[in-house]
Amino acid sequence: LDAATALKQEGNSMHVQSNYTAAVEKYAEAREGLANMTKSKEARVLIRSCLLNEASCYIKMKEFAKVVDLCDQVLEHETLNFKALYRRGLSYKEL
Repeated sequence: LDAATALKQEGNSMHVQSNYTAAVEKYAEAREGLANMTKSKEARVLIRSCLLNEASCYIKMKEFAKVVDLCDQVLEHETLNFKALYRRGLSYKEL
């Protein structure tokens, strides 16, 4: 969990610097490290956060189909996640 949190923070730093490709890589790496920990609430929250942050990066990169996919993954587990709903709607508008 600590390693994934550190990777997410690195991704956040890259996001702030507008280095979206590197940020996406960090968020994805963090999620991969948590793949076997989905029973942990903390891991699920971190995975959701990484998915939403990746979606934010892909919006900036204008890769809207990827945004829809990532937001769908969030919405499978949390149907009323407003960030996911908003980002998915924004992306559908652009497709």
